[in-house]
Amino acid sequence: MYLFVFLYTTFYFYLVERANYKNGLGLYLIPFCLYAFVAGSQYAVGTDYFSYVYIFDNPIENERYFNKGEYIFFYLVEALNWLGFESQSLFYTVSIIQSFFVFYIAKKMKDNDSRFLLVVWFFCFFCITNIYQNQLNGIRQYVAVVCLPIALFYLSNKKVFKSFLFFVFAVFFHSSSIVFLLVLPVVLLSNVNRLYSLFAFIVTPVFYLYIPSFIEGLLGWFGSAYLHYLDSDLAASKGIMSVVTKLYYAPLYFIIAYFYTKRRFDCVFTKQNFRFFNVGMIIFFATYWSFLSTLELGILNRIFNYFVFFGIFPCYYVLAGALKEQRMYLFWFVVLYLALPYVAKITFLARAEFLYKSYIFT
Repeated sequence: MYLFVFLYTTFYFYLVERANYKNGLGLYLIPFCLYAFVAGSQYAVGTDYFSYVYIFDNPIENERYFNKGEYIFFYLVEALNWLGFESQSLFYTVSIIQSFFVFYIAKKMKDNDSRFLLVVWFFCFFCITNIYQNQLNGIRQYVAVVCLPIALFYLSNKKVFKSFLFFVFAVFFHSSSIVFLLVLPVVLLSNVNRLYSLFAFIVTPVFYLYIPSFIEGLLGWFGSAYLHYLDSDLAASKGIMSVVTKLYYAPLYFIIAYFYTKRRFDCVFTKQNFRFFNVGMIIFFATYWSFLSTLELGILNRIFNYFVFFGIFPCYYVLAGALKEQRMYLFWFVVLYLALPYVAKITFLARAEFLYKSYIFT
């Protein structure tokens, strides 16, 4: 089913680009509905599915989230219970919210630049971020994961109030999303020399290898409620294979970093989108190696998940640039380099979150 959503969405936007339709809301309705319905119909996803069913069915358990300041999530559960819906309604509702944010930011990018390639954007979104497979495992966190880039988009365009609203929404849905404050100052660096991005990409592996040594103080910054994770199964090492699979992409990112510092494909930018793109690229190059920290402490994966969305930016940069400049060998090489492992993960290698099960057929 994941493969169908991936192929349908990318092919749909390919046809949209070919027909040059006006960028109205109706343009996104069909893929939005498919995306949200398939995600919301998932059953027994990952490790947290039944935990959320338990929260939904036990009001006392839900009160914990009010006490943590996650008011939007708390009142959402309360409202669905008050309306008499079953627990799966939580997954459908959250899927609609997540899907709205995913398609909203794509539309805003297209509004800013009529040449913006939706087909490339969604191709990168599916193949790079794994958000679609994980969003209903960690449902609270992934609402924040897809909401916070919108806050950054508005901040990059100097619309501070709108940025503040999206940031508050994210924090009130999942309190740990306040970690995103750490990257907001990057907006001030949007016009710095691009060599700093390359420098960050090269030197940060050492930084991330040492992060686990002071993680207790870092988690304490979020409040004592998070310190118990250090003694849970979530703290276990992710293992060498999880690192190896991510290292697969490193050679491509080194090439893209070189292209980026040389401004090779700046044809993909417009004045309206440039600042946001540049900020996204800086965040990506500074956080890519964060997975190295999970070799010692797996819980860090949940913190660094807040930055997976920005993996779209370098891949969009090279794919859209190669397409616009008709460098088709490079374009198809990158397409296959990204698509083949993703298709493998959601088909014959599928397991855990990548193995689709439907609530409808249980």
